[in-house]
Amino acid sequence: MIISGRLPIGTKLPSERELASSMQVSRAVVNSGIAELEKNGSPRAEFFTDEDRRAMRIRIPIHPAFLEEGTDITETEEKAAKKMTKKMEQYSLILNFMADGECHKTSEITEILGLKDTRTKELLKELVSLDKLVDDGKTKGKQYRLK
Repeated sequence: MIISGRLPIGTKLPSERELASSMQVSRAVVNSGIAELEKNGSPRAEFFTDEDRRAMRIRIPIHPAFLEEGTDITETEEKAAKKMTKKMEQYSLILNFMADGECHKTSEITEILGLKDTRTKELLKELVSLDKLVDDGKTKGKQYRLK
């Protein structure tokens, strides 16, 4: 849900442990992501409960850049659209390359994309989570094929 970019407003965010588990990463990686948000000036979310402590609420403040006069939100939307278009093109390249039905190593896919190994691994992990690819489950020398 988070990877796909479709997290509806008002949705309760998963815990760090649930996020880490669903994305198949450690909690340290999730904490690193939170640190990156803080580094770029994103305000921290505020968590609180009602008086009876029955319901958890979250308040996510608006990034200060959006509050500045002259900030064009459509410009930000355009950047996001370009980024998504680029990602979809990369997905398409990977899926077309793997159309032969064979298993392929990360290094092969990295070569055709011309990206760094870590970025290729992120894309492959996203495609696995989207049920487009299957991995062999190994840590080293992991191979992928179409589902």
